This record gives sequence, C-alpha cells and structure tokens, in this order.
Amino acid sequence: FMFISSNSSAQSWNKAKGPFPEEVQYESGVTAGPGYGVSKYVSERVLINSKLPVSSFRIGHISGGPLQGAWSMTNWPPIIIKSSVSLGMLPETKGVSPSLLSTSIHDMHGVVSFTKEEPPIAVNLVHPRLIMWRTFIQPVVDALVEHKVTSYPLPFVSFSEWLKKLESSAKDLSKETMKHIIRISR
Repeated sequence: FMFISSNSSAQSWNKAKGPFPEEVQYESGVTAGPGYGVSKYVSERVLINSKLPVSSFRIGHISGGPLQGAWSMTNWPPIIIKSSVSLGMLPETKGVSPSLLSTSIHDMHGVVSFTKEEPPIAVNLVHPRLIMWRTFIQPVVDALVEHKVTSYPLPFVSFSEWLKKLESSAKDLSKETMKHIIRISR
C-alpha cells in the first residue's frame, strides 16, 4: 500500500538532530502544529498498525510537469503572488524549498512500487537544495512587470507587515476587492 503523506508530518522536527528519519516516528511531538501535518502523521501510524505492507511517501511541495512546471492555483505560491499584487507588496521570508516536479514523484513511486525488495516504510521526498525566497520569487516579480500586471517591481516587506496589510484589506471587503484577494485558508 503506497500512502501519499507530507513532509508537514514532521513540521516540529528538531533540525539540529539532522534530517528527519525515514522510519515510523512514535513521538507525536514531531508533528505539533496545524492539522494537515497532524492528519498525515496519524494516517501513517494507522497504516503501520494495520499490518498491511505499506510505504509512506512524505512529499514536499509539488508543481506541474517538466514542460510547464505550473502550480495549482490553490497552492500557496499562486495565492501569495496574487494577494501580493493586490496589496502592492511581497512578503520577505528566510527560505523556501523548491517544488518537485510531479514526474519526479511518479518516478520514485514506480521505483518503490515495483522493486523486488521489501519497500521502505517511509520515503522523504523533498527538493535537496533550499533556495532563498528572493531567488525563487524574483523571476515572478520581473514577469509581473514585463506582462504589465504591475507597473513597478513589488517591494519586499517583512512577513508581519505583509500579513497586517492583508488582514486590514480583509476588514472592509467589497465584491471588487474580493476578486483580487484570495482567501488563504479554506
């Protein structure tokens, strides 16, 4: 049984201990945080205790295939970008993990599924190189100006300032404003 989990199931892992182990974690503290990661952690534990032969794929962020690499419009990058255009500013952050192409996930799933050996209990699939947010987002900023979505490069502000602006814009929502601000949580 191949279970698609998430690296958020380890959202509270102490990185000083090194990479998150590719094994079942019995310490629930590794998943403290928002419910999505907790639900994946609980699902892994249920499957492991079911005694089915199971492999859990803990996946980072996924984008489209190699030709387009597009994100689903409900993923966090397009939501932040569209909201930032409306707000006239982009949030600054410390780092971002680049998306894995869906074909990479497909390939790894095939390798594990059809191996003659017993599959690993857990496989952590994340992009191996963390890049800085500005390196990740600068081509988007440039494209917004080039395609006349904005008339100037959006300035970077602290994440807390960006969030305050987002919250204040949500206080007095008109139908027109709502078209431009995407609700972050559903």
